[in-house]
Order: sequence, then structure tokens, then C-alpha cells
Amino acid sequence: MRILLLGATGYLGAAITPSLTAAGHHVLAAARSPRAASSHLVEPTAADLDDPHSLASAMVGCDAVILAVGASTDPLADHATVTRQAVARVRRALAAARHTRVRRFLWMGCACTAGAPTDRAVTALDELLPGASGSAFADATWAIEAEVLAANDPHLFTTALLPSALIGPTDHRPTDRSPIAALLAGLPRVLVDTAFNTVDVRDVGRSVMATLAQGRPGQRYLLGGRRTSLAELAAYLHEHHGAPMPTFIAPPFVPAHKLANALDRLGAGRPGAALLPLYLMPADIDRTKARVELGHVSRKLEASLDETVASLRGRHTPTPDHPDDLGPDSAPNPAGTPQTRKCAH
Repeated sequence: MRILLLGATGYLGAAITPSLTAAGHHVLAAARSPRAASSHLVEPTAADLDDPHSLASAMVGCDAVILAVGASTDPLADHATVTRQAVARVRRALAAARHTRVRRFLWMGCACTAGAPTDRAVTALDELLPGASGSAFADATWAIEAEVLAANDPHLFTTALLPSALIGPTDHRPTDRSPIAALLAGLPRVLVDTAFNTVDVRDVGRSVMATLAQGRPGQRYLLGGRRTSLAELAAYLHEHHGAPMPTFIAPPFVPAHKLANALDRLGAGRPGAALLPLYLMPADIDRTKARVELGHVSRKLEASLDETVASLRGRHTPTPDHPDDLGPDSAPNPAGTPQTRKCAH
């Protein structure tokens, strides 16, 4: 299969590329600068979501397009502007896909668009009400997802994959935007705890492959792993990898989205800001749909953390996959009802 990967130089794009190439797919790695996407495993190509002509040129002859470019995370940006720009970009990509007769369009989104109820696990039926999160990033991400799924028809099959917080040893350009890198550096010194779900990027890569082969058009799949918390991560990294413990760990004391917004404005651009998206993530995810239809499984959190740390410190050696047995977080939703409304896509 010939696949155009938009966002190939980002964390998620770079993480799923090995799964695609290992399966024998011809991957066109799209970036504004082809040199940035250069690799002996992929074919670099220029494509800009703000340039319809470049998008159409890159998609010619492709069987599938994977969009792994998210919404802006600028904490000071106007919500309406961020959403408007995100929607305009995804519409250009969808129009180019139709024009070039691409058959599959896969959006790599975020589990935050399922909301974050505290009394049960989220399911693929749950949706974030626009404006409910208080986050421009979450609202724009939801808007992108809605556009992609609404575009599904017999000529263009669209699907959305929504992973939870990503960890894993596949990012070869560690930055201060990595939550694990921030915690290893002992940042922030005052940590406000929150529970969230996390998944290894390699497990997401396998589910991408399954989606391209058998994912149902017009569907969204939540790709979850294990429930953890910032306090638990900090303690594990301290005990096993010598990371400094935060000076003070406070329990959650305000709604997560308000806390994320406040910290974002105080700490934007600092290493601790890498933790902010975690406050928007659900803690428990019902991954039954992804497990049954895509074969999605997750490996042990401890193994993922150890390999992530080794990668960040430049001494990672890949180990065989050892997916966890499916645990309570993959059990059917005990409440059996969606958080807001049933997805109409």
C-alpha cells in the first residue's frame, strides 16, 4: 500500500512509521521541508496543510492518507481562531484526498475528545461537548475529528484513532515537550497530581496497521493502555531511574481543565508544560471495541517507561513485545451509557 503520512516528523508520525515500513508499505513522509523527513526507510515529500496544491501533488497514486498533525497547543491562542484554522487545514487535506481518489483517510487524534468522566471508563460512544474542556487544543481536536468522520462516504473511507497519553522509545529527538523527560529532570518542582491513561506508541503503531486493513469506515477507536498518575510516574522514575522527586505533590484541587489552563499560562515553554495535556486525558478507557475489531493490546507500563528512559538517555535497545493481559481498564463499560451523547458518525 502506498501511504502518505502527514506529520511524519512529529512524535506520533515518527513513532508509527516503523510499523508501516516493517509491513512493507511504501511510506511517503510528508513535511514542509522534505529534508526534515528524510530517511532510508521512507520517501520524503513536500506537503503543507496550508497549500492545497502541494497536498494534491503528494497524494497522487496513494491508497491511504494518515493525518498525524494536531491542533495548535499555544496556550494563549484564541479558541475560535485555533479551531477555525484546524478545521480549514483538515478540509484541505480531505478535499485533496477526494480529488486524487484516495480510498482511506486515517486521523490520528486524541482520547481527550471522549471527555474524562470520573465515575467510569470512557467508551468510543462518549464525546466531548465543545467548550466543556476549557481547552483550545481539545476543542480544535474534537472539531478535526468531527470533520474527518463526517466526510466518510463510499468513495472515501475515513476513520479516527484516538490514543491516550503517549510514551515509548521511538522519539529520537527528545525535547522538553516529553512528559517523561520533564519528570526525569525533576520538573515541575511542585506537582499537582492527576490520573490519566497512557499507551505505548508501538502499540498504537500496530493498531494503525490493523485499521488500514480492517478498520470500519466512519468509526472512532479509543486506543488505551494503563491507568496511572503523575505521582505514580514520579515515584517510579525516582526509584528505578534516579529522577529527582518533586518538592511537593498536591492532590487535584480544581477541575482539570482549569488547572491545565492556569498552569499553561504560567509555564508555557517550560519543561513542566509538557505535563499539561495529561490533565485533559481520561483515566480509564474501555478499549473493548479496539481490542475486538483491531486486536489492540497494550504492553506493560513499567517496560514502556524503562525503554522510554533508556531512549531519552541514548542507550535504548529494543526488546520483544510483551503485551499485557487485558485488565480492568479494558472491561466493558459498567455504566453502559455514554458521557454526553451517542456519536452520530
